[in-house]
Amino acid sequence: MAAAEEKYSYTDEDVTGFMEVAIKLVKEAGDIIVDAIARQKVVTQKESLDEKEKAEKSEGNASSILTETDTRVENHLMRGLSAAFSDHAFIGEEASSAGEGVSVFPNRPTWIIDPIDGTL
Repeated sequence: MAAAEEKYSYTDEDVTGFMEVAIKLVKEAGDIIVDAIARQKVVTQKESLDEKEKAEKSEGNASSILTETDTRVENHLMRGLSAAFSDHAFIGEEASSAGEGVSVFPNRPTWIIDPIDGTL
């Protein structure tokens, strides 16, 4: 018979520390998003296609940039949190799609990260 996993213990101060690190990382993620928006605007402005093709191309670029940015932000958050809290687990949309991260909630703090578009 397998031994029961010991209950993870944390204090209110621990949770405050978790949130302080998370808030710092989220603010940094905001910079990543702002940069991606600026890059998308430049790509759209440089296109010299007729209006129909331009709209189709822009929509494809926007989707591509959104997915790329979503992945960059998720990775930034997961790396930063993991560096600060090596015993925490993560469930992230992009990582889970790639077969990474956890698929069940372990007995330790577990961050669920889906930074931008909120899709599943």
